[in-house]
Amino acid sequence: MRNMNKMSAFGRQQSGAILIIALVFLVAITLLATSSMRSSNIGLFLAQNEESRIAADQAAQALADAIVANPASTPVVGETGFTFCTAGGYNCDRTDLPVQDPLLAEAIAQNMMSATVERTGTTLRPPPRVIDSSID
Repeated sequence: MRNMNKMSAFGRQQSGAILIIALVFLVAITLLATSSMRSSNIGLFLAQNEESRIAADQAAQALADAIVANPASTPVVGETGFTFCTAGGYNCDRTDLPVQDPLLAEAIAQNMMSATVERTGTTLRPPPRVIDSSID
């Protein structure tokens, strides 16, 4: 009987230690899971920013191509430095740069994008015409 009392006393002490060790492991696993979720959210934000950057680049390229494709968009008046801007442009000689694409025109009307064309050539020389290409 005396031997059994020693065993049961020893067993009660050990069950409390196991409970604390299990609690420490649960806290460690929780911290690891939280850290993993944070890093995956950061990865998601990075992917969204990259997607937005690519969409902005493509929209700017589409606007440049639309301006180059329209001969009325290239100023042949004024001196070197004459600027021709879309509606709402600042520090421009003219602010009626035509954009015929309806999606681009809508984006310009909502102040989501704008364009400026500047005359850099000599006064009496017409600008080069290259259709279906983009401006450098």
